[in-house]
Amino acid sequence: MSDGETLRVIACLVTFSGILNSSFHQIRQNGQGNVSMIHRLLEGLNLIGEYVEREGDRQSICVHIDMLQRDSRKSLNEMNDIENIEDRCRQVFAVLNREEQKPIVGQERTFSIPV
Repeated sequence: MSDGETLRVIACLVTFSGILNSSFHQIRQNGQGNVSMIHRLLEGLNLIGEYVEREGDRQSICVHIDMLQRDSRKSLNEMNDIENIEDRCRQVFAVLNREEQKPIVGQERTFSIPV
């Protein structure tokens, strides 16, 4: 409480976009030119994209896909690698733009993470 008996709350706002940025920016920046790393990031964005419901969250994921595409075009020389990444980006965009019913939070779902 302050001197005037007013209760004050200081809260840190955590946003989806902030978490996504913290999780992906440094990996993307350090993985520039690494085809496997780019594919893993796209797999992660795809998985997250399957669960997002808010348009703003979808837009945050799209921003990261766009950055990965630009980085790939700048840092990769092999056209097959670039085309594969472009295809994967289109797949993730398709997941984000789907109209089918999204999974219900808490619904049992299994997936494997490649090592």
